[in-house]
Amino acid sequence: MVDDHRRGGRGGRGPGQPIGRDRLAAFLRSAGRALEGCRVGGFAYDAGVVGDPDLRAGLDSTFTELGALVEEAVRAGQEDGSLIPGPDPAKTAAALIAAVEGAFVLTRATGRQGSADAATSGILALLTND
Repeated sequence: MVDDHRRGGRGGRGPGQPIGRDRLAAFLRSAGRALEGCRVGGFAYDAGVVGDPDLRAGLDSTFTELGALVEEAVRAGQEDGSLIPGPDPAKTAAALIAAVEGAFVLTRATGRQGSADAATSGILALLTND
């Protein structure tokens, strides 16, 4: 998931670099195959992983890095005008990650990809002026 988000673009906007909204949309598209489950989030349900301090630290590190990348995309989008200004980027990033992970769970529970698609398009709509 972190690598998928990195491919969505990182750093300041320059020629050929995506705007903040595009970077955020790339992250949200990670739920595009939600029926397969989240490659990282699934480990949070594994008692062996969360019970092992080293494995849990790796999981924490991955989500911490993902949070920083999503926060950076939110901040960039607010600065370049592609996302609405105002919401705290760190809190927004945490909510976005929770929404995507929740989209994976809903899709797996319902067996319908549309559950994730609606959730991720809805969250992007909340952050834009479209």
